Amino acid sequence: MGLISGLLSQGAVLVAVVLLAIYSGAIAFALSHHLQIDCGCFDLGNNASPITRMTFARTTTLFAIAVILFIHSVFGRPIAIRRGESAIQAPKIVTQ
Repeated sequence: MGLISGLLSQGAVLVAVVLLAIYSGAIAFALSHHLQIDCGCFDLGNNASPITRMTFARTTTLFAIAVILFIHSVFGRPIAIRRGESAIQAPKIVTQ
């Protein structure tokens, strides 16, 4: 609700980043140990499918989006960078 309403959006994005990091880690652990877990994570209805690399790809994509949104909310810079520009700008030195 924080992301939709705009209230406390920075905190809401941080919570999303942390939860998606934990979830991605759990999926990576299950895949690396060849565990057959039917979680129903991305299924609609009652047909649970096992965790696959596609599940991990979807989760890490959501995690990456959440990280980008968090960086944007902290630094307040546009996410898109124009050709020839840097995302981090050096401070301007004023001499008199």
